[in-house]
Amino acid sequence: MTTSIGQKTHLPPTKQGIKRLMLDLLSVETKKDYSDLIKQVDVDINRDIAVDSLNMVDIAIDLEDRLGITIEDRDLIPERLRSLDKFADFLLAKVTEQQNPVSSSKERE
Repeated sequence: MTTSIGQKTHLPPTKQGIKRLMLDLLSVETKKDYSDLIKQVDVDINRDIAVDSLNMVDIAIDLEDRLGITIEDRDLIPERLRSLDKFADFLLAKVTEQQNPVSSSKERE
């Protein structure tokens, strides 16, 4: 989807949509189908998905592109990456911050 000035509109802006996107990217990266994991309350990325650190870097790059955000190396900490739910919360906050940079900077003041 594009806006009137030709900029890409980055979706999905919902937590569930972000989780689905992450599972799709994980499936492509690992060549395994993880679509059924969306039904689980939470997914332990280390336990439930066969993904290594290089896969996660590739997925982070894809997420940056698809969501229009920047993920710093320091953001990819084990506690955040372990849980699909926590990582989706983090990504949703990044998307919200990117879409509303003025209100995000005011909240930090």
